[in-house]
Amino acid sequence: MSVLIAAVIGAAGLLQTGVEAGVYAALLSQSYHGVPASRMVVKDTAVAMPTLRGSSSEWLKEFDEIPIELRQLASRPSPTQPHRLDASVFPTQTRLVRASAIETIFTGSGVEENWSAFRTQVKAQGWLAFSDVLVAGGQLNALVYYEARCGGLCGEGGYVWLRRDTVGSPRRITKKIVSWMS
Repeated sequence: MSVLIAAVIGAAGLLQTGVEAGVYAALLSQSYHGVPASRMVVKDTAVAMPTLRGSSSEWLKEFDEIPIELRQLASRPSPTQPHRLDASVFPTQTRLVRASAIETIFTGSGVEENWSAFRTQVKAQGWLAFSDVLVAGGQLNALVYYEARCGGLCGEGGYVWLRRDTVGSPRRITKKIVSWMS
C-alpha cells in the first residue's frame, strides 16, 4: 500500500497564515522524544488542544509563567478544534501526510510491525501533530499543543509557549510543558 503525501490547502485557523508559519517553523526546528523533527512528517490534521479547565492546581503551576491571556484561552472548554491543515503554514520542506493514511498503517495487530510498515512506506522516523495556534499580547505570545509519535513506547505530547520581542522578530520557544510521555 502506498501512503499519500499531501500538501493540503484550505483550513480555517485561529491565526493568519504568516503568524502560524512562524510558530510552526520554530516547532519544526526541535527534537521530540529524541527524534529531530527533520526526520518526521506532519499529520495533515490539526489536533484539538486539551483544555486546561478543570486541571489540578499542581498541573496548572506548570503554566504560571505563561501570560494569563494565553492561559485563559487554553482554559476554554474547547480551545482549538481538529481540521485539515493548510500546507502554506509550514516551511516548504515539510512533508504533510494524510491522517487517514497513517491510521490505515496502524490498523494491523503488531505494534512493531506497524511501525516498520510506517517507516518503510513513509520514509520517516515518526510523525508530529499540532493544534491551531493561540495568540495573545499583540501576537507576541503563542501557545500550541503538540503530539509526537516515534514508536510503540516512543512519544510525547504537551504545550509549547513561544515568544518574540517585536511583531517582526522571530518566535522562540520559551517553555515546553510535557503532559504525557511513553
